[in-house]
Amino acid sequence: GIIQNKHLQGTCNRVEIAKPMDLLRTHVVDVWIAGYPDLPSPDDPDLTCTYLTRHPLHLAVRTDHPLLKLGGAVTLDDVRQYPCIALRDGAFPATQRHLKSLGLWNTQVQERRFNREGWMDHAAEQPSVSLASVFSIGLYKEPMVFLPIDLGWSTGQTFVVRREHEHHPRIQALLASLKQGCLELAEQHQDVSTVFAA
Repeated sequence: GIIQNKHLQGTCNRVEIAKPMDLLRTHVVDVWIAGYPDLPSPDDPDLTCTYLTRHPLHLAVRTDHPLLKLGGAVTLDDVRQYPCIALRDGAFPATQRHLKSLGLWNTQVQERRFNREGWMDHAAEQPSVSLASVFSIGLYKEPMVFLPIDLGWSTGQTFVVRREHEHHPRIQALLASLKQGCLELAEQHQDVSTVFAA
């Protein structure tokens, strides 16, 4: 059913897109905050998306990683000499295709759920290379820093809802609240931009 109390939160910590989409399609959840660009198709008959933010996806390493000795001269060829943590095949298909094309999807972690003792801690092990954003880099067990390499890839937050509910007053109120929060995030973080009409 439609959200009765906007303060109720789920604990869906899936590291994939299939399960959240299934939960929306089967009316278990009303809204999914999804990661761009791994989203339902624009012509999906059941689900519709409202894009909220964009920010770059970066390569990140521990502060003692050998790649940091190369400074600003580090290249993708240098990075490819190290394991780069990836997720299960198909977890995030669009991102997987892009990173595979760069040779950066090479050490898969099989967890289906976010688990600090699982893939986040494994990703911070020396001397691997991880993927991170301005919001996720602080979640690692060890201090991490971005490598000065442009992956040419953005991620971001997207509001996904069943088409039949998109104009419901509670859904629209939630979306308005999220948009306000996104505007505040964009003010706080130089890398973050909003992609909706304010």
